[in-house]
Amino acid sequence: MLRQCREAQLLSMDLQQQLLREDPFEDIARYVRQSGLIGDFQRLLYLCMKLYFQDDILVKVDRASMAHSLEVRVPYMDRDLLEYACRIQPFYKLRGLTTKYVLKRALRRFLPREVIHRRKAGFMMPVAVWLTREMRETVLDQCSPAAVASTDCLILSLWSGWSRSTSESAAIIANRFIRCSVSWLGGATAE
Repeated sequence: MLRQCREAQLLSMDLQQQLLREDPFEDIARYVRQSGLIGDFQRLLYLCMKLYFQDDILVKVDRASMAHSLEVRVPYMDRDLLEYACRIQPFYKLRGLTTKYVLKRALRRFLPREVIHRRKAGFMMPVAVWLTREMRETVLDQCSPAAVASTDCLILSLWSGWSRSTSESAAIIANRFIRCSVSWLGGATAE
């Protein structure tokens, strides 16, 4: 029911039919073919470099740093270092559940164990905090049945799913909620 409601509100019938005819993984398959790589692990790392780093993370870092007149360096993205790292056998990159095995091994003489083995920390915006504290009343007002009469099916389902979640993945839902709200309620285009 929710899926049908979303499709009916967001996509014309012609666009739905066009999307059903297209292969959503066409670009990924092309990258894999062009890479010439055989092993799944090497293919996955290549796709991460092409699609995640090159076309996502590095673009965002570049834009954000330029917007604030910052010069950002990405030392692990040095071409020679990357080419060398690509030649390292997968066994040395991932051993059991230990990622970056060879890097951690190389640095253990220089860094404390706690630094080498600490969990990853991202740079997420505190959207979940904003929506549950400072912006809570605004969000509730914008999600009232009167405010979202034409889009309540999607927006309220996103809000409902997000507000019940206790994990950090709730930020993803919150991000979608904000983008949809800005687009639909304010008439702006969500990027």
